[in-house]
Amino acid sequence: MKELEKIEFKKSPGEWKEIVETVCAFANTEGGKIYIGVSNSGKILGTNIGKSTIEDLTNKIVNNTEPKVYPKISTEKIENKDVIMIDVAKSVDQLVLTFGRPFNPLIAKAFFWIKYIEEVGTGTNKIIDWYTEWGLPEPDFEFTGTSMVVILRKSKLTEEYLATLGLTEQEKKIIEYIKINKRITSGEIQNLFDVTRMTANRYIKKLIELSIVERKGKGKDVYYVFKTR
Repeated sequence: MKELEKIEFKKSPGEWKEIVETVCAFANTEGGKIYIGVSNSGKILGTNIGKSTIEDLTNKIVNNTEPKVYPKISTEKIENKDVIMIDVAKSVDQLVLTFGRPFNPLIAKAFFWIKYIEEVGTGTNKIIDWYTEWGLPEPDFEFTGTSMVVILRKSKLTEEYLATLGLTEQEKKIIEYIKINKRITSGEIQNLFDVTRMTANRYIKKLIELSIVERKGKGKDVYYVFKTR
């Protein structure tokens, strides 16, 4: 046997991650067949097929593709040896992802250029930018091996939390101002409460000590925003 554009060989079901990636690649192109129990050179090795082998392989493919791919899986006798054959159809409507990404990067780039999908790898940056823009704590990202887990945290600046800090009315209004305008300067605090620069800086110093806000910029361009970490 020879590997062709639409035919690939795998030695055993133990190479299931590579098998799933090949399924994804075939689904994103013109479809194809995977023969398990055959070496890269085309030598028929055969493979052990137990009671749950086909079911386990099917589950690994289905559970690690999005949208889920349900290929036809069958067993064949080739040179009197057991071989598993996976027949993958072309995905007509959607780009198939595996382990959270498209296995065929050229196909993914083409879809990005026509605005069919987001560019791979930019999603997490956009989430961080949105949370920063909204004054919320930056989310955490955890890769479990098969999935990307995003841990989102709401703002800790709830009325209940603020009530425990013993804030003055002016300090509470500064927080509300930043919620609306995303930032505040010492000059804006002075105008807001008709106070001196020293008094304005005293308000902001307390909020910094409580890790509610942090300083940004230099010199005349200094301003204050919510601390995201």
